[in-house]
Amino acid sequence: MFHLDTERLTIRPWQPADRPSFAAFTQDTEVMRYVHRGEPYTETEIDEFLARQQRQLETRDMCMGAMVEKSSGRIVGVAGVQPLGGSGDLEIGWWLGRDVWGRGYATEAGRAAMNHVLHTLQRPRVVAVIDPGNDPSIAVVTRLGFRYDRRYTGAELNASSRMATARCFILRSFLSFPGGPAEPCAGRRPAGAKCRTLRRAP
Repeated sequence: MFHLDTERLTIRPWQPADRPSFAAFTQDTEVMRYVHRGEPYTETEIDEFLARQQRQLETRDMCMGAMVEKSSGRIVGVAGVQPLGGSGDLEIGWWLGRDVWGRGYATEAGRAAMNHVLHTLQRPRVVAVIDPGNDPSIAVVTRLGFRYDRRYTGAELNASSRMATARCFILRSFLSFPGGPAEPCAGRRPAGAKCRTLRRAP
């Protein structure tokens, strides 16, 4: 079953007793600022989100799960992996409660989710979709080695969130054998941006 483990965090599927913790995140307008345009989830949307994660867990063995702080046992956010609409790509993502902002948890959880897609699932690339104004999350994916691809509309991404537009960042894994050559970067990138080869650790 889907489970990610880091030095300070566990990311696991939702349990029925977790609903109040998840609901609390969805009522914080700052937490939801780049997820739902700052609007709280309704009770129906909370149930729909949790049901969708359960379906994805049952059919794909992945979800946007509960982020649990090991030191306290508290649920401090949401993180994981999910299909990106009908694109065939897998998307990683995270939300964090305000009381744990600034601790590096987003980078830690994002790295675990990224490695799960590239190493465990052996996918050739992983995607992060971020609101254009969400500079902290853009900084996280940049630290993780992602490169900007292009801007999409919510309709293009078949997004369940209410983002009107989103910036898509992609990390490709090119290494086919230990010590082998990495292919040059493919796909679009912003004008003037330099292309760097990316290698996945053997």
